[in-house]
Amino acid sequence: MSINLLPEEIRVHHINREQKSLWLVLLILYAGLFAGSNGFLFYKISAKPVDEAAWHRLQMEHQQAEETLAQLNDALDRIIEEKNALEALWQREQEQAAVVAFILEQVPTSMRLLKLQVTEEDWATLSGEASSLEEISLWVGALSRQALFREVTLAQLDVNRETGVSIFTIDLRFNREP
Repeated sequence: MSINLLPEEIRVHHINREQKSLWLVLLILYAGLFAGSNGFLFYKISAKPVDEAAWHRLQMEHQQAEETLAQLNDALDRIIEEKNALEALWQREQEQAAVVAFILEQVPTSMRLLKLQVTEEDWATLSGEASSLEEISLWVGALSRQALFREVTLAQLDVNRETGVSIFTIDLRFNREP
């Protein structure tokens, strides 16, 4: 049996210092093992020979995917252009339908409209009959004052001598500006 004659506080101090040293040595060993194992893994991974066939396959797949994506983008662009063209056509037809409705509302009750033709070039041609030339003249004047029309032209005017009925053709050009 051994007897330690050192005071208690000195013994505790030596024990604490030895424990700190032991922990420091363990920490250094752990850090060394960690760094060594990671270095070894890095060496193994970086030293592994590259499989050229697999690399070439990956490059080909990537190139095919890029080509497919470009084709899909082109198809999407064409679809968007077609959609925009259809929307423009739909808008134009809606505008023309509104113009036709407006023209039909403006026809005096004493006139008889025989033909109304709307073209894609923003023109409409009206043909009809009226009991007098004055009615036709007043109606052409009323149409020419409408902001909806840029140009109103009395294209043809005939009078049936037997019945006295005036047959007319009016050309209207739509005004696209509001």
